[in-house]
Amino acid sequence: MSESYDMPDADPDTELKAGSLWVEVDPATSPVIPLGFYGGKVVFALPEGELREEPAAKIPAMLKTDLYVSKAGRQFLIHWRDSEGRFQRDFAAQWFVNACREAGRWDDNRPKRGYGVWPSAEGPIVHAGDAVGRAPFRKDDWKPVATALRETGSGPIWLLRPPVPRPGKPATVADGETLRGHLDRWAFAPMGSGGLSEADVLMGWQGVALLGGVPSFRPHISVSGGAGTGKTTLSRLMQAAGSANAGELLDTFTEAGIKNSLTGEARGLYMDEAEPSPDGQGPVERVMEVLRRMSTGDGSSGRKGDVGGRTVATTAVGCAYLASIFPVALGDAMATRMVEVRLRPLGKAKGGADGDLSAAIDWAREASPALLARAVRLADRFKADAGMLKTALGEGGSLPRAADLIAALAAGRRLLLSDEALSLEGARDEVRLWSALIQGREETSSAQNPGQGCISRIWAMNSGQHVKDRHLTIGEMIEEEATSPGYHDKVLKTFGLIVENGHANAERPGPWLLISTNHPALVKGLAGTQYANWRGVLEHLADLGDAYAPRHLPTAKRFGLHQSRAIAVPLTPWLGKPVAVGVDPRAASPFDEPDWDARFGPASRPASHEESHD
Repeated sequence: MSESYDMPDADPDTELKAGSLWVEVDPATSPVIPLGFYGGKVVFALPEGELREEPAAKIPAMLKTDLYVSKAGRQFLIHWRDSEGRFQRDFAAQWFVNACREAGRWDDNRPKRGYGVWPSAEGPIVHAGDAVGRAPFRKDDWKPVATALRETGSGPIWLLRPPVPRPGKPATVADGETLRGHLDRWAFAPMGSGGLSEADVLMGWQGVALLGGVPSFRPHISVSGGAGTGKTTLSRLMQAAGSANAGELLDTFTEAGIKNSLTGEARGLYMDEAEPSPDGQGPVERVMEVLRRMSTGDGSSGRKGDVGGRTVATTAVGCAYLASIFPVALGDAMATRMVEVRLRPLGKAKGGADGDLSAAIDWAREASPALLARAVRLADRFKADAGMLKTALGEGGSLPRAADLIAALAAGRRLLLSDEALSLEGARDEVRLWSALIQGREETSSAQNPGQGCISRIWAMNSGQHVKDRHLTIGEMIEEEATSPGYHDKVLKTFGLIVENGHANAERPGPWLLISTNHPALVKGLAGTQYANWRGVLEHLADLGDAYAPRHLPTAKRFGLHQSRAIAVPLTPWLGKPVAVGVDPRAASPFDEPDWDARFGPASRPASHEESHD
């Protein structure tokens, strides 16, 4: 048989007459990789590794002109050349479609991995666009995406992307110190008396960002500064230092754009001009929810539909850098995942010439692959350091999420600036260096217990009741009702609230706020907030201690003309002064299980009084 790859097609009507038979070929020898099928389509990867899906009926026409156009592909098609040298196209297409079907039904939700650093049981894997590799990044440590696809079995799908610089020889401590020295061109606030400044926060964040999806906790950073602080130039330097594992520096973006660009990636996200919007509903605020979910574990994972009715998976994992003039507002959850850095105005001696700054940015971009190589090679040491630091922070009383944040930043800084692993004693010394940041975050923290936030929201509701030239809030009415029972009782009931003002000799001492679990006024007042399910949110008050824990009434309660179940919240912790003899305003009085039947009447009262809106 001739070795020529120029095969004329056989006439379909004469294929069987020519003596052609079905050929069994091992799919592993095919340059095109069969991956699966769904509906009338087949899914496969081209020899270069690009994923494709096509209608099965179109495969015959694509074999010679699209799928198998390479030399290896044309040689593979020789399997379907008949004795007269003609190509049996339909037999080849039938084999290919059958191979895709034997690969199994295609799973749209199968994890897809593109640019970034990905965790695996054998250590971090770096996706450099057209190849994936492991440390120490020698030539044999890299394999083409197509090869990785063949070896994954039912694991993640490696996506073909344009090539980016690959990590090679790792950076040294001296390189890390050079980057840290470049940051001193900006005016950062000192961080205590240990010699650190907020520039070290940026160093720590950069170390974590280089590791992509490897860290179990990935912090975000918000840098704010007005005119003359060098904010945009700093953003360029930071993006350049992380460019081997980062996208471009963005100055305009939308939530949908961010979600689409982050899908299948595990690398740093750099955003300049990330200004909060006046109404709190702009693109930055919407993106913040995406950033919150990409901080921990496997990151954010979502599903959305396309015009064809299919489900498309979206993912987001990694660290984000935001720069703006005005600080971005942080919700309760985001405040434990993001650290804020303020830039001060540059003096005449600060910043240097534009040429020097451009040279620093160029150096950072050239050094980035080496910085990435260092981070990946020392990934296990980073994890060990972070664990030691969390232990030391826990000894100091830090809450788990706050410990995650500080431990990640401190370990990320050491990743670039130290070759030594931390001992527990060394971790304690390191925590002392970061103590000023820890204390500052505690003093300025806006995070609230969810139940506390819900109570505050109810307190701030407008009662509609005029006093002189203004309206009373619900909170003001509750305080007055606690000290003067009956003064606002009827109005509070219209909002689904009752103040039960106990005293030392009552069935249970201390004031309580009875809150309807299903009241139209509360539904309206809390609609559109995270407290719309206020009954469930108020349960979080128990996390503050028994003195704050709510109790449930066993029978329905009347709130004016409305009757529903109710939850009793201790009022003493929230009031400014005691309202009964022996009640300490600093701590709720002990709760004794009351005789509810005696308090609210016998359980045998008419059925009409037992109706509930639950």
